[in-house]
This record gives sequence, C-alpha cells and structure tokens, in this order.
Amino acid sequence: MSSESGTLWNGTTDTPTGVRFAHPIDIRYIEKSDFVNEYVVKHGLGITASDSEYTDGTLDDVLLRASTKINRKTGRYFNVQTIDETFSRYQLGTGGSREYVTLVLSQMPINTINRIDFEVLGQFISVDLTYLQDAYPESGFLQLVPNITSAAATSIPIPVSTQIGTYWVNYTFGYSTLPADIRQAVVLEAVKLIGLYRNPLGLSEFRSNQKTLKWDKDNRLDEQIAQLIAPYKKQALAAA
Repeated sequence: MSSESGTLWNGTTDTPTGVRFAHPIDIRYIEKSDFVNEYVVKHGLGITASDSEYTDGTLDDVLLRASTKINRKTGRYFNVQTIDETFSRYQLGTGGSREYVTLVLSQMPINTINRIDFEVLGQFISVDLTYLQDAYPESGFLQLVPNITSAAATSIPIPVSTQIGTYWVNYTFGYSTLPADIRQAVVLEAVKLIGLYRNPLGLSEFRSNQKTLKWDKDNRLDEQIAQLIAPYKKQALAAA
C-alpha cells in the first residue's frame, strides 16, 4: 500500500513517553499503476497511463480521496498503523464489578498492544501487560486486571479506591494485505470521482475523446460500494 497520506492531526507531546500523540492517518490504498489495470477502469472509463489524469498527479489525489472516503464510510482505517488512544474517567481497583477493566479500541484488528499507562493528575503509571487477561483482535477490545509496575519493576495490584484517571493505550492495528472488498470499494469510489472531474456539471450524458458516459439519477455505484463495505463498518454502540 502507498505511503502517501493525509492527516488533520498534530498530536500533543504530553504523553507517557514524551513522543507526539499518534492519531490514525489516511493513506492511498491503491497505486495508479494498479488502478488503470482494473477491469472497470480499462473497459469502463477507458483511462490509461498516457492520459493527463495519470501524468499530472490528478489520479494520485483521486485515489487518496477515494481511500479516505471509504475510511469515513466504515469508521475505520485498514492499513497497519501504530497509534495512541485515551480512555478518560476510569476508576482503578480490583474485586467485584471492577475486577476487569474493559477498553474498547477504535481500530481493528488489533495486532499488538505495545503499552498501557494510567494517568492521574498528570502522573503516569505503567500498567503491567502481564495482566492483560483477554484481547479480541477482530472486535477491537481488551480486558485487563489493573496492575501497576513499581519503580522496582514488580507488579502490585491496585486496591479498590476512588482514584479516577485516564488510560493511555499505544497499539498497532490493521491489515498487512488490504481486504479484497475494501480494495474494490476504493476502485469504485475513485471511478465516481473521476466521473465527477470529467463531468463537473453533472450532465446526464457526457462525451469525451474516449467514452460517452451517462449517469442515471440513482447511481448504482453507491449501492455496490455499500454492499462491499457493509461487513467492515464499525457499529456504533446504542445509546442507553
């Protein structure tokens, strides 16, 4: 997958390690050299490596925008990334209903939990990952018995208390190989964007030097894209 990316985030360095807070970023999932060889592109749009869209950088921009749109529609990112995430107003303690702490991460599949820290009043305490009890990579959540790592590097169970703070989780997620349905969804999203570029007025019929294209009132590409990404859409939790 391409290394070209776009991001709106500039993370703080007020983190457990002092390294800038890492947010997930959008990348271009498909290279233009592969895109022009897709069946729908070769026989639908008729675009080739000799066209201006290919040579002037337009296609690179289109493929990044199409990848970003799929990320937004699913509420997920699909390439391998290492990011930080925080969970505020959690109470430490063991026993009873607080024996396990459950953290639902925003991204999946989880590849590695790199570190977990607990912050109280600006002070960070490292959580011993030995006490990571259960992790559900495909569902994106984990459970742990909260234990801190002391200065002597020994694990000490945190007693029931009223301390409330923030968990900081640094983890790696994503697919090393882009799922085929997501790849196809990006292709179709890019085809839509190119159609818009070539027909900015939205005419029902448009003739270029390559093809005569016609768009129905109801764009069937949207329906195909929705079907492709449906299994990957992150489900929002129902309000209580």
